[in-house]
This record gives sequence, structure tokens and C-alpha cells, in this order.
Amino acid sequence: MSKYYKYFKGKITEEGVLHIDNEQYCKLLDIVFLEGGLRSFELLKSRCKTPEERYKYDVDIYKIEKKLSQLVNMPNDKQIPKNVLNAMMIKSRE
Repeated sequence: MSKYYKYFKGKITEEGVLHIDNEQYCKLLDIVFLEGGLRSFELLKSRCKTPEERYKYDVDIYKIEKKLSQLVNMPNDKQIPKNVLNAMMIKSRE
């Protein structure tokens, strides 16, 4: 699950530097960082042998997902990378 990373990377590859302000650029980096952390915890969880170990990672995964959701600041059905980036670009123009 690296939907934001893949989308942001594709946009930068296709269009070059994104025209967003420093605050939104930091937000983009935070989103990519959290998404990477989430992927790491999911991978670690998949290697666990006991329910207790998996539960520990479930708690961490939940916390990261919550932070990511707050950072994206959109309803779950709108949390697609294109919408998130468009919102960041609009916010940069304000």
C-alpha cells in the first residue's frame, strides 16, 4: 500500500516540480513517510506467529492510519491521491 508515494512520484516524473508552498511540501513528505512506516508495520505483522504479536502491530498500524487520515484531512471516500494533491495545490495558492 503505497498509493500516495506512487501517485506523487508519477506526477513529479510526468510534470516536474510540484508547485506547492513549503507547508504543503512538508505535508507531502509526512504523508509519504507515514505511508512507508505503515507498509513496514504491515510487513512485520505478516511475519508474526502469534495473535499477541499481530495485535501489537495492529495497534501501531491503527495509530499510523489515524495520523495519516488526519494529515490527509479528507473523508475516507475522498482520500485518493489525486484529491489530496489537488487540495494541497489549492491550499498553496491561498
